[in-house]
Amino acid sequence: MSLSEDECCTLAFYLSRIFAESENGDIVGDYAETFFKIVRRANKIQSLESVVADEVSSMESRGLLTPISKNGERTTAIAENGTEIQIALPTFRGTKTKYKFAEDSEIDDEIPHENIPHKAYEINFYRALLLSDRHEGMFAEIISRVFQFGGGKKMSDGAVRAVCDTSPVAFIKDAVNLSENESRVLLFIYRMNAISEMRDIYTREVFDRLNVVCEKTLDIGAAEMNTILRMDQKLKAFGFLEADCDIPQETLECIRSGNMDAFFAEILKEEDVSHSFSAGSYAIPPESIDIAQMLLKNSKNVNILLYGAPGSGKTEFAKTLAKECSLRAFIFRNDMELDMLDNLFCRLTCLLSINKENSLIIIDEADTLLETRKFLFSMFIDGSSSARKGTVNKIFENCNNKVIWIVNHTQQIEESTKRRFTYSILFNEMPEKMLRSIADNALRKACRSRKISRHMHGMILDLCSQYHVTGSSIENIAKTLECIPEGCSDDEILHDVRNVLESNSALLYGKAKMRQFVTPSYDETVLNTSIPAEKIIRMVENARKFSEQNKSAQNGIRMLFYGASGTGKTEFARYISQKIGKKILLKRVSDISDKYVGESEKNIRAAFEEAEQTEQILLFDEADSFFTSRSGAEHSWERTQVNEFLTQMEEFSGILICTTNMKETMDPAMNRRFHICVQFNPLTKEGIVRLLKTYFGKYKFSAGEIGRICSRGTVTPGDFGSLAGRIRFMDEEDVDAPFIASELLKIQDDKNGSKKIGF
Repeated sequence: MSLSEDECCTLAFYLSRIFAESENGDIVGDYAETFFKIVRRANKIQSLESVVADEVSSMESRGLLTPISKNGERTTAIAENGTEIQIALPTFRGTKTKYKFAEDSEIDDEIPHENIPHKAYEINFYRALLLSDRHEGMFAEIISRVFQFGGGKKMSDGAVRAVCDTSPVAFIKDAVNLSENESRVLLFIYRMNAISEMRDIYTREVFDRLNVVCEKTLDIGAAEMNTILRMDQKLKAFGFLEADCDIPQETLECIRSGNMDAFFAEILKEEDVSHSFSAGSYAIPPESIDIAQMLLKNSKNVNILLYGAPGSGKTEFAKTLAKECSLRAFIFRNDMELDMLDNLFCRLTCLLSINKENSLIIIDEADTLLETRKFLFSMFIDGSSSARKGTVNKIFENCNNKVIWIVNHTQQIEESTKRRFTYSILFNEMPEKMLRSIADNALRKACRSRKISRHMHGMILDLCSQYHVTGSSIENIAKTLECIPEGCSDDEILHDVRNVLESNSALLYGKAKMRQFVTPSYDETVLNTSIPAEKIIRMVENARKFSEQNKSAQNGIRMLFYGASGTGKTEFARYISQKIGKKILLKRVSDISDKYVGESEKNIRAAFEEAEQTEQILLFDEADSFFTSRSGAEHSWERTQVNEFLTQMEEFSGILICTTNMKETMDPAMNRRFHICVQFNPLTKEGIVRLLKTYFGKYKFSAGEIGRICSRGTVTPGDFGSLAGRIRFMDEEDVDAPFIASELLKIQDDKNGSKKIGF
């Protein structure tokens, strides 16, 4: 580090105050060498030579030093025979400098071997220091005379300027509004650490008594020093100093460079948002987008929380908001080790307190940062706040920026912290349209580098849409394509891509709540429905086309599938999903019902909102629980559930399918709100024959066996699937056509003999 003459004066002044009461012998060694370096940098060698020469002369006149030679070359000694002889003067160890005083041998012994003095002023310095009749304070006295501090109490004008001038940290002072004395303390600690030799003095002589040293060196009272160095005050709260008053490397680099960028270099990265998606690409209500943009465009400081399912596009949406609002986007890196969290919090507090004009700070994966509620064995203790709560809430109080916080969960956030968010947006799964767009962009480059055809590119895109994946999963596919060896066939490539998709989907989500697609052997023509299956598909497609052409018209599609269990209601919903290219969001009674008053209604509303945002088909299986006639309701909550369901149905703009086994219990108002009501009946003879061929094609059934099966009038597609599932465990010789026919009849007997309970 290069130092100006004034800065050297300042360091010398610090030394004079630090060692004002130190014993002279404590200075010998490294401390003296540090002083010599400062003297040389300050061009004060002549002054030092004069001061120590005068002091040695004074000591000689006072009898503290005894000359051993008049000519400075030789001295006399008494030989063994008693005669006087002339001998050469000894020299200081490792040098050619000869002893001048009888006491020099003592000086030579005291000086450490690694600090051999080569200059006359260095030797005189040690003479003055070690042989003075003053046991302490001599070092401070020499410094004061060399740098004209007036005995350590009065400084020259240049020294005064250097000690009192806080301009080297003025940019920090202005950025976070430090007081004058806070600035002086910070600058003092910086200067003591910026040079390795001074850092050693700081560590050994200052660190453990910083308050006392600063009080003497900077003339700051003890009470004020205690306040300045408190954990909740800016020097430590913002991370400029560590808890033990050590100075982080980031602070050193920051002051050395003269700007705050170095302080945040490791935790803040500017992001290019020019290629971000449009706001309409996300599964978010337009009014939520409008409010978020309004806040970011007009408020000086705002905290927005984006929360919800992992991989649902929260980070990308934050970048989109920055682009739409013409703000520079900065991503806060939240990847420090747990033992560095305190340092991370301090720098985040500082970062958010400094207003960054025309900028948006995005704090991704903030779940740990916002953990203000205590957890015990993975369960939070409701109402109990963590030790971090005060720190986090103070970050919000001091925030002077536009900030977006991103978390996957909110259970860990205490209520008082939640109240500090200006606005929040819930994210469900990323809509298929957006996921496909991400996949298209990510795969295009990989496919181009591998010279994969456009047709193959489309097949990979279609494959991606069949799995429960996120944007990160798409990136993994792109990496896989780049790693596949040259010469692989299209089938081999698709096999590897499918494997990666299955792996990512299983890792992220485990087993899906329901199978999304029908089996390859599915045949919709066997269904016995009040409206032909192919016509239902056409009706849905017609309604979708009409909605696209008439944006102002009501565009929701509401269908009711009713009939006995096993007649194919849920499977046909899957078939519709596959035909029109939309996934199914399945909701059962267990997903909705809640023992607390009002929660079931809240869950109903949330289900419709999730389907709306993710553009999925909303399927309520066994929906009769929500359809009970209000006239026969025994409890008020039964009526409020039906009312909530009716309200959400009316407002829903997507595709709703409800299945029930008990249509007769439904509220009449519910019936009127479905656009398409389809009754699913047991199979006709033609349907039974086709399914016998599909499931048991290798067996030949007689006309009598088929007739007996058809005569019951209760056979459903589900019966065939159930029986096929059991037969696969049996020995082949135990299964034949008569056995299968018999088992199908037993299933019908079990139906007719069982009490109908709605499943």
